[in-house]
Amino acid sequence: MLAQIPSERRGTGYWIASGHLHFRIGNLGEAQAAFDNAVANDPNNTESLLRLALALRFDDSQRSWDAPRDLCKRVIQLDPTNAPAYVIRGLCAESNEEKIGYFKTAAALDPEDFSAQYNLGVAMLYGANVRDAWKPLEEALKLEEKANLDDYLIRDSLSPVSSLTTLPTTNSLHVPIKLALAWAYRDGDQYELAIQEYKDFLAIEPKNPAAPWGLCFTYRGWHKDHKHPDALYWERRAKGMDFMPGGMTRGYMPTIVYFDMLR
Repeated sequence: MLAQIPSERRGTGYWIASGHLHFRIGNLGEAQAAFDNAVANDPNNTESLLRLALALRFDDSQRSWDAPRDLCKRVIQLDPTNAPAYVIRGLCAESNEEKIGYFKTAAALDPEDFSAQYNLGVAMLYGANVRDAWKPLEEALKLEEKANLDDYLIRDSLSPVSSLTTLPTTNSLHVPIKLALAWAYRDGDQYELAIQEYKDFLAIEPKNPAAPWGLCFTYRGWHKDHKHPDALYWERRAKGMDFMPGGMTRGYMPTIVYFDMLR
């Protein structure tokens, strides 16, 4: 349908639509070219700028995130209240503290921005001495009921040494939130809530070792005893699914960002 539009009528909307479709099917080079054209056609169009920033941010061939950072900076200058710009800028941040700062700004600007709350919670999970990551994750869980999965870009964030089997596999926003929330409760010493979340996660993904490992470490922390019967039980179950080294108690959460920012 887009190919039938004459070249003289291909304005900003055409290039955004074309870039969106290419992005969705993984043609990042074509997506970037289309969004580049959209920006050239209207340099102050914040949607074009943010979509180009996303396409560059999630292009594994890019060795630097300077370009998407600059694009987000331009959007923020044009519209300081643009919450998605702060979310994407946070995804381009180098330090975890910087990520938290941008995500907090986005969540303050738009408390109902699911990706702001979720990514804030996940960033806080990796923060030093942060014990209240459960707060934004609880908000994300509430917002998830109204979220449409098709509107979001979900990208696995993996360490080279991480186990693929510990990542959520169900095609739902609900699953990674439950897993992140369980970790957050555990980090905040809310052990009973953590246990319930891990068991809920296990009911959804019974073959995923992330929940048994989480339960093992939760019971250890709760009872201050590595040999507690419940901890040993869940450790045996976890090892029966997938051996995960003891240092990998947290796992790796996917990044989730709202892609259809303006529809």
